Amino acid sequence: MKHAKLYGKLGLITFILVFITDFIIHGMILKGTYAATASLWRPEADMSHFFPFMLSGQIIVAVFFAIIFTHGYKGKGIKEGVHYGLLMGSLWAGQNLIMYAVLPYPLSLTLSWIFLGYIQTIFIGVLLTKLVKK
Repeated sequence: MKHAKLYGKLGLITFILVFITDFIIHGMILKGTYAATASLWRPEADMSHFFPFMLSGQIIVAVFFAIIFTHGYKGKGIKEGVHYGLLMGSLWAGQNLIMYAVLPYPLSLTLSWIFLGYIQTIFIGVLLTKLVKK
């Protein structure tokens, strides 16, 4: 029960961080790139219909990001959060490269996702080190 409460709390906090950082990355920083590649995406009018799927994906990512972090956490401070962020960012970078190979995304967008993904995962990893007590 103790772990369930910890996972729930960290999962919620991580979800909030993922939601905010995803909005900054995709809704602000890359907004122009998405507009320039509009033919690759669903029409704006359809987006709200798929929002629950996006939210569900963010919840799953956030909860498992937090759970995996707590399983390996050793209490070594910020360095550990940076290391975890690099590992998770690398996992997502691999997925982005696979998607680039099979979908017609511009390489510049794929590299932006990878670079900004590393910043996002390192940032969240460091914040988790501040929230989790060994």
